[in-house]
Amino acid sequence: MINPRILLLPLLSLLVIGCASTPVFDTRQVDTGLTPQQVIDTPSANIGDPVLWGGIILNTRNLGADSLVEVLAFPLDSAQRPKTGTRALGRFMIRYQGLLEPTAYSQGRRLTVLGEIKEIQQLRDGDSDSPQPVVLSQQLQLWPAQDDYRRGGFQFGIGISIHN
Repeated sequence: MINPRILLLPLLSLLVIGCASTPVFDTRQVDTGLTPQQVIDTPSANIGDPVLWGGIILNTRNLGADSLVEVLAFPLDSAQRPKTGTRALGRFMIRYQGLLEPTAYSQGRRLTVLGEIKEIQQLRDGDSDSPQPVVLSQQLQLWPAQDDYRRGGFQFGIGISIHN
């Protein structure tokens, strides 16, 4: 006969994993319609503004005590994940106070950032300079490399789930 206590720990672990949720971003002060391209078009009007942007990582560099992440921006879904199947909204940079592991924050990974527009930086793109807004990160979310629930992978859960 199997001791019921032996089954209790795995069942509780599954319950806790099933209750995991997406991060909460405080967007009360954020203009969710503001895009990186709009900031480039009117830079002085938006310096200091809070933004919630996301996209695909193009490059990550550690600069002394900070990290700089270049991102191709996309609209966000209701869980604040970048909707990469839509039209890109421009490029922006994230300045993160601390060091990020470039192998984790690698090209092609999706992320979302809540932060403040600090400046417009000229970034060398081939033979020309490209202006990009720089967001000072307050909250950074690196999304899993694969979203199993979107790719038909195994899923177990208790409760209600809504996916866009």
